[in-house]
Amino acid sequence: MGSIDDSIIALWSENVREKGFFWVSDKAVGKRVDKIRETGYPFDRKDGLVFCRLSTVGDEVSEETCEGVNSNTQLTLPACA
Repeated sequence: MGSIDDSIIALWSENVREKGFFWVSDKAVGKRVDKIRETGYPFDRKDGLVFCRLSTVGDEVSEETCEGVNSNTQLTLPACA
């Protein structure tokens, strides 16, 4: 794993296993979510896929959390990578 504390990754990974998601307080992420919400979640268009990529495989927190859930990140990260 990378630079994020292992205990935090363990907590987020537990949330994914038990609740199906995890959350992080981050203003930059919040701004991206607000923008994608305003455009109606266009996951069938390029900007929606870019959002997906930046929020998963392009994001250290997401990558490390997915690794904490399953060491094979190809199985846990969305196909929109």
